Amino acid sequence: MKKCCLSKAFTMIELMVSIFITITIIASFYKLYNASVRTERSSSIRVAVNLLGEQILDTLAESIRLVGLNSAKADYLANTSGGTEGIIRYAGEQRFIYLSPFGSPITKVASVSGDYPNCTFTLFNSAAFNLGVTKLYFHNQDGFFKTSSMSVGTYSNEGVVVTTSGFDSGSYSGKTCKKVFPVGSLVTGENFIYTLEYTKTTGNSLKLSYEKDGDSSQKGVLVDFSYNPSSKNSYSMPKFVLEYLIETCDGIGSCVTTWQTPKGGNILSDEDIKGIVAVRFGFVLLSRKDRVSGGGNTDTNGLPTYCIFPDKNAVENYYCYQLPSFNYTASVFRRVVYLSNYRFLKDQAQE
Repeated sequence: MKKCCLSKAFTMIELMVSIFITITIIASFYKLYNASVRTERSSSIRVAVNLLGEQILDTLAESIRLVGLNSAKADYLANTSGGTEGIIRYAGEQRFIYLSPFGSPITKVASVSGDYPNCTFTLFNSAAFNLGVTKLYFHNQDGFFKTSSMSVGTYSNEGVVVTTSGFDSGSYSGKTCKKVFPVGSLVTGENFIYTLEYTKTTGNSLKLSYEKDGDSSQKGVLVDFSYNPSSKNSYSMPKFVLEYLIETCDGIGSCVTTWQTPKGGNILSDEDIKGIVAVRFGFVLLSRKDRVSGGGNTDTNGLPTYCIFPDKNAVENYYCYQLPSFNYTASVFRRVVYLSNYRFLKDQAQE
């Protein structure tokens, strides 16, 4: 009788061991995958917060950087009462009102022909030219000159063609336009009044609005950041600080500069405004989209504290913000803007 061949099989113990090893490997890979997803999510949130914060910083800085660029020396009149004169109209704790040219266009002369004041200009950056602009400021070594009559012609890769037939001031009769406004001369739009204001009530908001000087029909908003407490994924700005670098002199050539913040809803005096040489601002931006692992300086509660200006860390908590819980992602943003044009006007006004 023929014997049947016996086949070798896995024992129950071997099967259980192999299943355990397989589960362990799968669990390890899942844990690694989950950690990678969380890291990617956290990085994406950080990038999104940084992009938003830098966008706000750049927009605020660009409007402040050209303070007083188009203003005559006679306009150097500090005015904290909200009047219609002065380059800096209001300088407070959470509010700053100032005169500055509109952001479009700020360009240069690419080519010019004709005899003054009947000039034909080609300006660079035609894509950024604002069709609402009806007057332009042309700058040269003698100052700036505002067009009293102009027309906008064709657009091309080389720029936009602008034809002028008159300026509000300037006595260049008999000279060519190229002699008066050589290639490379600065050209800006008209003066606009900017209002930067931060409010904190049930939520918080930061707004930068503008209005054409002398024409309230032309206005708009460049920054409109607002926080909705009911949205769990929204960004918030719980802390915003605005400071002014003020120079004071003793009359014999010795001058000192100090950063000042008019706290408690106060505003700077006219005399202080005349000494402003720079403005700095900063804020804390929060996101509720993910947890944070700490960072910053921790207090006795273990919650991190974020200070906007490092030189004010040890002074007082006015410049710092303590994270309410670890369920937030926090970032600090700051920028210093030196008012070189405004400072030049100040020095000229004191001569």
